Amino acid sequence: MKLLVRALHAETLKMKRTLALWMVLLAPFVVVLLQFMVLSQRGRVLLRDGDVWRTVISGTYSVWAVLMLPLFITLETALLAGIEHSQKSWKHLYALRIPRSTFYIAKLIAATAIVAGACVVLALGTAGQGLVLARMFPHVKFAAVPWNDLAVGAASMFLSSWLLIALHSWVALRWPSFALACCSGMAATVGTVLVASSERFWKFYPWSLPFHAAQAAQSAQLALTLGAFGGLAIAVIGCWDVTRRDVL
Repeated sequence: MKLLVRALHAETLKMKRTLALWMVLLAPFVVVLLQFMVLSQRGRVLLRDGDVWRTVISGTYSVWAVLMLPLFITLETALLAGIEHSQKSWKHLYALRIPRSTFYIAKLIAATAIVAGACVVLALGTAGQGLVLARMFPHVKFAAVPWNDLAVGAASMFLSSWLLIALHSWVALRWPSFALACCSGMAATVGTVLVASSERFWKFYPWSLPFHAAQAAQSAQLALTLGAFGGLAIAVIGCWDVTRRDVL
């Protein structure tokens, strides 16, 4: 455990003043801003629903879960792995008297913490978006901020995204190509649109799990189970595959 703590501390030092940390704020902010622009322009139509907060939360969380979150995970895992790949420091790390799996687990935990932070920022930004809209449209009756719904939705998307984090971390750490890591994630995200037409495979597609988890529908429990436990399983397999290979 002490070795893992040291490896995590090293990861935090490497990420300081990097794009990886800035994206924790920028990615959720972009989604909130885009949704705010849509509602502010068409608010008189979109906010006529009785449950106004549901409209605000559902719209923002859907864009995040379907589009931004998979791309965000792709970029973050590629950036974290790229720190070692670009400097060719794997030989040095593996030469240390520390189990190889420690470095892999540290990368995985760092990526998971970054995604968790982004989900928190998204929830807070969504609440702020609703409060600003309430000022803009005083005739619309906004209830109190539904912090429970915001927290449950964000937590559900986070837990169901573990499978994506494990998959993209495996790809990014397994192959040194930054382009390969990014292109695989973008292709899989685009594939979400195609798979959405199939009701049979849509709910099992890894890149659609955060969307199902955020909708609080019948498929939410399945998405949480597949995302969380599938992520743990893929993390073990990825760790075994990456750490057993010789560094050339």
